[in-house]
Amino acid sequence: MNRNYVMPCIVALTSIFENDKESDFTVFLLHSGITDFEIKKIKELADKYNQEIKEIEVDGKYFADIDSKRWSRETFYRLLTKEYIPEDLDRILYLDCDIIVTDSLSKFYNVDFADKYLATPVFEEGQHQGGRLGLPKDSVYFPAGFLLYNLKKINNIFGYENILSKIKEYEDKLIFNDMDLLNILLFDKVKIINKDFYYIGEDKDFNEKKPASIVHYSASKPWHNLIRGRYDDIWLQYLKLSPYSYLYNEKYNNFKTKFLRSRPTIFLARTFFGREVFITLEKILPKNIHAILRSIYRKYFK
Repeated sequence: MNRNYVMPCIVALTSIFENDKESDFTVFLLHSGITDFEIKKIKELADKYNQEIKEIEVDGKYFADIDSKRWSRETFYRLLTKEYIPEDLDRILYLDCDIIVTDSLSKFYNVDFADKYLATPVFEEGQHQGGRLGLPKDSVYFPAGFLLYNLKKINNIFGYENILSKIKEYEDKLIFNDMDLLNILLFDKVKIINKDFYYIGEDKDFNEKKPASIVHYSASKPWHNLIRGRYDDIWLQYLKLSPYSYLYNEKYNNFKTKFLRSRPTIFLARTFFGREVFITLEKILPKNIHAILRSIYRKYFK
C-alpha cells in the first residue's frame, strides 16, 4: 500500500481481527511513503487486538521503472514474497486493502493446495481475458485481490528478476498490470475454490443470502464521498471500530456527505461519468481537460 490506502487497510484489518478473536495473526504490510502518524495508527490497531503487524517499507529500487500512470507500483508488491516474507513459512494469504471480512479467515487459510501454487476464487466473466494474453483456451483467469500462496512453490518463480523479464516480455499486453502478470505466471498452477464466500466489485450474480464472508470493493470505494455502493454500511461499521473512528462523524456522517450520497446527486454524477459518456468526452475534449476529468473520476468514482 501507499498513503492512499492506509486508512482502508486499517479498517480491513479491524474487520479481520473483530471476526476472529481466537486466532493469532502475523500481518505483513508492504508499503512505501507512509507517515509516522499512519505508522502510529497501525501500532494502535495491533495493540488493541494484541496482534502482530509488521510494517515493512519496500526498497525504492523495486519496480522503480514501471509506468505507474494507470496503476501505482505498490500494486506489484504482492509479487515480492521471496524478497520480504520469511522463507520458513509454508503459506500466506494475500488480501487487497479495499476489503471487509465478516467471518473467520481460518476456513480459507487452511485450504488444501492439491500440489498447486496458489488457491483463489475464479469468476466466469474474467475468462475471456486469458485469450487477450495468449493463454490456452481452457486456462483460468483469476482476480488478484484474494490469493492464498503456497510459498514453497510460488517462490520458485517469484524472483524479482524473473518478474521484470515477464513485464518486459508482455508489456504491450498488460492492461491489468499485476493481475495480468499473475495469470501469465500461474494460469495452469491454480487451485480453484468456491467463490460463494467472496463478493467482488458490483457482482450482480452473487447469491445474497447474507453478507459475503469477504466483500471486495474493487469498483466503488465506500470511503469516497461521491459513492454509495453495495455494502457501504458494513464498511462504515468497521470504520467506527477502527483507530480511524473519528473520521465517521467528520467525513461520513455530516450534511455534505449525506447530500453527495443522495440519490439525485448519485444519478447525475454517475450519468455524467458513465462509461459511454466518458469515452465520448475523450474523443471531443482537449487532452488536458479530459485528464482533469479522469483525475476526478479516479479520486471519487473508482
